[in-house]
Amino acid sequence: MATLSATGGTEVPLGSNYLDNIVFKKRNPIILRSMCLLFGIIVYGCMVVDAWAWSYTSDNDGISKEKKCLYGEGSEGVCTFGIFVSFIGLLAAIIFLSGEFIIDKVALVHYRLQYYFVESIFSAIWTFLFLICFIMLETQWSGGEEADRTEIEAAGAGSSVRAAIWFSFLSIPIWASSAFMALQRYRVMRAELEYNAALAGRRPSSYPATITTTRPNNPTGQNLTTTTGASTSGNTTTITF
Repeated sequence: MATLSATGGTEVPLGSNYLDNIVFKKRNPIILRSMCLLFGIIVYGCMVVDAWAWSYTSDNDGISKEKKCLYGEGSEGVCTFGIFVSFIGLLAAIIFLSGEFIIDKVALVHYRLQYYFVESIFSAIWTFLFLICFIMLETQWSGGEEADRTEIEAAGAGSSVRAAIWFSFLSIPIWASSAFMALQRYRVMRAELEYNAALAGRRPSSYPATITTTRPNNPTGQNLTTTTGASTSGNTTTITF
């Protein structure tokens, strides 16, 4: 278990079971980040692979093709937004998942506080973005023409289109839980830091100028005087035996 040192750093044990202890103590954050990563991969894969199709039109100049989003007419911006949110989300999930195994090795508590603060803010933002993504995808898909949806289903892309919608929805509570858990860890660590600072402030600021102790059975028959370094008040401490 990592302990807070007097200088504000941490002492991290490097035993053979350190990795197992990290996995046991942080199993909930690790599970949440793994689910964020999994859902991000599913949404991104479905939208990149099956959410786009080529549309061919013929005119006087010949046959022209155009890449269109399958969620509905004029929904190219919706597909682009969904790809952006899912891709950045899965990258962030990889970073935060790796951070669960690294952050306890950071010596300075202030850096760890900043890490948890950034993690909570980013997770809250991505919760909101996945909510917007789900609303946009569902609105475009349900508001499209029935004939277009039937054609997409017949082409075999309907399941991927719906999967992106549902896993966007499932990503909302997962990212929200990650944000809440990161915020809780930030608050606990900050309270611990303030508590240790308060304990350090109650320590005595000075010591007696002289401490004298007599040892009667001194073999030399003389008093021995030992002078130590200065105390916090600037006085010299003398010990007499």
